[in-house]
Amino acid sequence: MRSDLVLSESGASARGDSSMRVKLCQVNRAVAALLSLVWACAGIVGLVAAYAHGRWVLGLAALFALWYAVLWAHVVARARLLTWKEIAVPWRRR
Repeated sequence: MRSDLVLSESGASARGDSSMRVKLCQVNRAVAALLSLVWACAGIVGLVAAYAHGRWVLGLAALFALWYAVLWAHVVARARLLTWKEIAVPWRRR
């Protein structure tokens, strides 16, 4: 078994967690910002369409898009990729 794939006590691989700590370059941050903007716009348009047409499923999809936009905004703000724990509970700080 390779040493870089050994599981730690928390169950996450040591290599996977450390790769999330690498600072993103400006190009990657710009792409993340663009993704956040696109997902936010899609979420807003989805909410307006859900309200106008009375489709609650479309509203749920729009809320998911807004949540995804917030996650990409966190990537831009922190200048690194998020771990699974940070995706699940982004309001908690380390």
